[in-house]
Amino acid sequence: MRNSTVLAGRSVALVLETPDLDVVVVDGGLFDPLALEVVRELGVTAPLVAVVVVGTPSLSLAAVVAAGGRAMITSPLSLEEVQSQLDHAAAWSRSLRQHVSGDAVGVRGERGTILALAGAKRGVGVSVLATVLATQAAALGSTVCLVDLDLRAGDLASLCGVSPRRTIADLAGLVGDLTIRGIREVAVEVPAGFTLLAAPDRVEQSEDATGPAVRQILNELRRHFSLVIVDTGAALGDVRAAALELSDEVILVADCELISIRAGRRMLDSWARLNVCQPADARLVVNRVAKRREVQPDLVSKLIKLPLTKAVPELTDELEEPINSGTLTSERMPNMEAAARQLLVNCGVSGEVRATPTKRRLGSRAKAEVGSAALELPVFVRSPTALSR
Repeated sequence: MRNSTVLAGRSVALVLETPDLDVVVVDGGLFDPLALEVVRELGVTAPLVAVVVVGTPSLSLAAVVAAGGRAMITSPLSLEEVQSQLDHAAAWSRSLRQHVSGDAVGVRGERGTILALAGAKRGVGVSVLATVLATQAAALGSTVCLVDLDLRAGDLASLCGVSPRRTIADLAGLVGDLTIRGIREVAVEVPAGFTLLAAPDRVEQSEDATGPAVRQILNELRRHFSLVIVDTGAALGDVRAAALELSDEVILVADCELISIRAGRRMLDSWARLNVCQPADARLVVNRVAKRREVQPDLVSKLIKLPLTKAVPELTDELEEPINSGTLTSERMPNMEAAARQLLVNCGVSGEVRATPTKRRLGSRAKAEVGSAALELPVFVRSPTALSR
């Protein structure tokens, strides 16, 4: 594990030291199976660089794509295949830079923040909290995309008061050729000033949104938005694991019921065993707190063994009508809005609240564009032994 971490760190440092790099070639045969760890780290830290892997019998294209790679070259190598793959990867990288919004992402290497919300169990208020967070983040001046990954039971579209014609399942079909234009065709602009990727209407469509597809979608979204808020639902699977692994901030939402506390404890243990999120990297939000309850937030934090980030009061009277009428993003809810803003500040999202959120178009291009130079020579990442020489 230590060698993997050192190798990934050296690889990323080498790439970041080379300005305007288009393609990185990783030879999986030199340090298989650590190659995927290098690919994953490069995909997260340098998202505008295309990663091409020289494959081995133990590596599959699906595994490379799931880790964030762009393509795989199979052995035995041929000059035509290598040239073709590198040309396609370089063209993809240059095209991506041309489509990156100037106000959402700055210089190469910068990326938006992914904030994932996960429920200890169903019914703890994750969807409502995610929707209010997106509304308040947009009011703070962030470019926000709200993603509904509760694929079998998600209903963020209803909470936002919109009726999308297409969903994230349709976007998953574009993986491999995913661009901001494809996202724009599927996403819905919510009047509150943020963008929504809705969950499928039909349960059978949820199978189209696989873990590798979701990984690519989220990586693409963070290149065009300063904040991506993901409602991961309450079911642990490949899709939720991919979202949690990519996230910069993970919020576990529980309430003051013992069944929720036990579920939250099991959830954290599962994340640690699957190595998708360590407990030290997660935040705890206790929802629906009331003085009359026997269990209070401090006890929830103690039993789940996670420091308390925010206690959200029970606001049934404030939330009932907006939820039922689909006006959650437009109604004034002072107590809920204050709790959401404080949580955003705790997660590093801050700014001055505008009186009226301004609608921002998805993928809008800044007036002043910055040119880029292409470096045709690929970088080959070698093993720790080779790097130390």
